[in-house]
Amino acid sequence: MPRSFPAAKSWMQRQSQKRDVKKTHAILEAKIGRTVYHLWRKQVAFDPKKFLAS
Repeated sequence: MPRSFPAAKSWMQRQSQKRDVKKTHAILEAKIGRTVYHLWRKQVAFDPKKFLAS
């Protein structure tokens, strides 16, 4: 996802400065999983601004 989504790439770079890269990937994967679950459950479209705001 970070390759095709520049905002996620910059988020990853900021988070990588705070913690290990593997931990950052795990956090992003969990974030994506929660987002997909709620999108399916609520039947709403993906909003990248809201995704990276939380």
